[in-house]
Amino acid sequence: AGLPPWHSSIPIARARESIMSQGAEQASDADSGEVDPMLLALLRCPCPQHQPLQQRPDGLACSGCERVFPVVDGIPVILPEPEDPSAD
Repeated sequence: AGLPPWHSSIPIARARESIMSQGAEQASDADSGEVDPMLLALLRCPCPQHQPLQQRPDGLACSGCERVFPVVDGIPVILPEPEDPSAD
């Protein structure tokens, strides 16, 4: 149950750099604001019409109320508008 014979020939620093660069590439994809199409198909606006959201360069837009929700690190931030306390 020892290490395989090729284990000692792998430069650890090079492997670490490779892993870190792959992580950076994945992070840059997430920073693009793109939402996975399968998730996008499930998302709805919190407005009363509950319309589907559409991907736009500035975020996810409601096809009903035209509100745009930001996408932060690949995560949609879909929150209802805060209620106006002076409306009571």
